[in-house]
Amino acid sequence: MVLIVGVGIWFIIRSAEPSYEGRSLSSWLNTERAGRLSLEAQIAIRHIGSNAVPFLMKKLRSENPEWKRSAVAYFERHQMDRPAFRFAYRDWSVAVAGFRAIGSAGSGAIPGLTTMLVDTNKTYEAALCLAGIGSAAVPALTNALRSSAANVRLGIVAALGCLETNGTPAVPALLARLQDKHSRVRRSAAASLGRIKQEPGVVVPALADLLGDTDPAVRQAAVTSIGNFGSTARLALCAVLSTVEDANVSVRHSAASAVLSITDYDPNPVFLKRLTNSSSATRLAAVYGLLVVGRRDSNVVAALRICVHDSDQRVRKEAASLLMSIDRKGARRPGTWSAGESWTNAQRACPVSGDQK
Repeated sequence: MVLIVGVGIWFIIRSAEPSYEGRSLSSWLNTERAGRLSLEAQIAIRHIGSNAVPFLMKKLRSENPEWKRSAVAYFERHQMDRPAFRFAYRDWSVAVAGFRAIGSAGSGAIPGLTTMLVDTNKTYEAALCLAGIGSAAVPALTNALRSSAANVRLGIVAALGCLETNGTPAVPALLARLQDKHSRVRRSAAASLGRIKQEPGVVVPALADLLGDTDPAVRQAAVTSIGNFGSTARLALCAVLSTVEDANVSVRHSAASAVLSITDYDPNPVFLKRLTNSSSATRLAAVYGLLVVGRRDSNVVAALRICVHDSDQRVRKEAASLLMSIDRKGARRPGTWSAGESWTNAQRACPVSGDQK
């Protein structure tokens, strides 16, 4: 009798679940892999529309039961392979993919998802669901950025980047987070602004100001995002050229990519001028600059041959390494600077480059 009742309840629940072309919503959602649904599933769930909301919210609210957590702890404690359970995070990922599929049809879930933003266990997933809904959910996300919890702010600013070019309404709130006291929030805000790529006249200068941040991860995110704006970020060329000489190698390489995205000016004159600076730190940074984006020509080779006799051991070492990387014809290595416009034009765009250091 118990079995019959159980089967009856299961049948009622399954029959209440919306479907499309003979397949249940769960069946379509189960095509999710790494946060993405198959194209066919996206079309099906879009047809199901707002009827999917209760089921998606149920997925997002799922938790791992105590027995499952205890089992995992036991297996880990005894250094055994974890059992192939379906954990709650898989349901959360399915919910995010589902809300992305239905888009604005999921606007009825905004109040419930907004409440879940304060649950730091699921802040990011709830924020991603809101971002999937689209512009109607932006006010809920930006208002929640007032939270005193850094994890909440971090999850929201990261999710806002998923709006990409539809995220213009979120730009003011993200600009404010560039000044957040937590570096991870600043870094994520900078990265999201680079994904949205709107309002360059306001966003690019704000990102350029962040190139002086004490955290190299923040500087790297800022310069990468500046590069994402392409030629519309030329007003930040001076700042990006200086960042090519950053003390952090990851920042230097990201800055080099940004320079190439923004303009095709030849940066050699900037670095060659700085090789004669009285500061050994500036001379060393100039060698780094030539290493990352400099064009290999006879002037560079001649200058580096002088640098191998520099009074600073670090300058001598880096100059010698760079000389060894240049072949006898002065050909550039893959990924380095290619010849561009004349330096005269570059000086017009950035007249102080090389003169203040």
